[in-house]
Amino acid sequence: MHLAVFIDVQKAAFDRVWIEGLIHELIKYKTPPHLLQLLKSYLEERKFTVKIGNNICEAKIKRAGIQQGGKISPVPYSLYVNGIPKMHETLLGMYADDTAILAKNKNHKYTVAALNQHLAKLDDQFLK
Repeated sequence: MHLAVFIDVQKAAFDRVWIEGLIHELIKYKTPPHLLQLLKSYLEERKFTVKIGNNICEAKIKRAGIQQGGKISPVPYSLYVNGIPKMHETLLGMYADDTAILAKNKNHKYTVAALNQHLAKLDDQFLK
């Protein structure tokens, strides 16, 4: 019996990436210094303004988020969420903000139990 759960991460998932946490992950993965510097320049000190009518506010620095729709954005996002819990009884498939948890067992009850255990682990980590 094959079963799968597909998780739809909020549309604002890219906007919630903690930049300093992502840079820490890049360092942890031993990203070469020249590439790390390039990615930091892409991620840090991004600015935005808000315009209402003819009024434009002063530019502010974004403290979180990566550009959604950018050609390289799925890669740093995937590295950022790579710490998502994995379990031996299930297979985790991720690309950008799309996630699938797959389970396979001859016994339907074991398959359902494996998926439920994985979902409970995700719940413990992300919804605290």
